[in-house]
Amino acid sequence: LQPMSRHRGSSIAGSGSQAAQILRAEDHDSNSVNRVTWSTKVSVPHVYREHGTSIHLTEDRGIALAQLNMLCDLARRVVDCVELRDGTNDTPLKWEVLNMYHIKDHF
Repeated sequence: LQPMSRHRGSSIAGSGSQAAQILRAEDHDSNSVNRVTWSTKVSVPHVYREHGTSIHLTEDRGIALAQLNMLCDLARRVVDCVELRDGTNDTPLKWEVLNMYHIKDHF
């Protein structure tokens, strides 16, 4: 996913790829996306390996609808193939109850 960068008091600045280059953290391990527990059963899409970045300030984060749809497709494939567990009550996650907290924990 490519981030959408926004500077305070201005509109979206630059393209997603420019923002990714600017915001790529030096301590970001580009291989960390390949170490998610489910990556041995469902391959991590190339676009996630290519454009990984860390954006520390919440107000500078954003996601386009197409990116959200891609994430949903990946999440659905993963929960259909791998047993992920809810961190709060240790129940298996199903697509019907998956939310962004689960995405944060497992993706």
